[in-house]
Amino acid sequence: MKKLLLIQRIIFIFLFSLFFSIAFTSCNSEEVDIDLSERNIKVIGHGGMGIGQVYPMNSYESIMYALSLGSDGVEIDVQMTKDGVLVAFHDEELETKTNKTGKIYEQTWEQIKGAEYTSSAPYTKYRVVRLEDIFEHVPNLEKYILALDIKSFNPSTSVDYSSQLNASLISLLEKYKQKRNLNLNNIYIEFKRTDLIESLQNERPNYQIFVYETFEIALEKARRYNLKGITVQNDDLTKENVEQAHNEGFLVATLNTHSKARNIEAINKGVDYIQTDKVKHLLKILK
Repeated sequence: MKKLLLIQRIIFIFLFSLFFSIAFTSCNSEEVDIDLSERNIKVIGHGGMGIGQVYPMNSYESIMYALSLGSDGVEIDVQMTKDGVLVAFHDEELETKTNKTGKIYEQTWEQIKGAEYTSSAPYTKYRVVRLEDIFEHVPNLEKYILALDIKSFNPSTSVDYSSQLNASLISLLEKYKQKRNLNLNNIYIEFKRTDLIESLQNERPNYQIFVYETFEIALEKARRYNLKGITVQNDDLTKENVEQAHNEGFLVATLNTHSKARNIEAINKGVDYIQTDKVKHLLKILK
């Protein structure tokens, strides 16, 4: 009886090991079975490490961690205070993520300064930072790609607003071009609003501007304004779309890659930049 039980146990262990081996190989084959020939896909951390990670999106810590892992760059959400300070923050309302309330564009930096994220890990204090804090303190900033997603929460369409936004962006970029040898060709600025595209393009036609929209609208605007590229959510993008954009001379960035499967989908579509929420996984495949 004992001998029979021993044989059954050995058979069970063998079958379990075989099943695990097949499952493991199957998981890895998904990653191996990717055509990377003639592709130069850049790993861009979405707000740093992405949604649902230990560090809050757009925090200095999240951005630094993504870069330290080997990312080619990071996407940063940018909003402007009413006194012209550029702030790295995603949501319209501060209270969704921090211990302060209100909209950034309705307040001065002095009112927002010191805001701490409340959705981060316990026993830590991560603060909302200015874009300049990132430009000032990230080591070797000139080596990285920075995608600045200019949020469109401020409803103002006045010339005063667009002029103030331009002044803030240009002042910061030109300052760090001189101070830290910042490569402006490594920075692309994402807009949804065409009035802001027109306004900045009139002042700085050499800046790398992307339009963030659904594919058809993005491509039409990229043609009209002769932009550098388009940013389209992964769900709204096909391989054929990417090929069409490339054939017309536009670069393509995508986002909403918040799973391993979506990372692989984006790779197989042949995009140029993947703003990923799964930085480690994408680096493992591409690096």
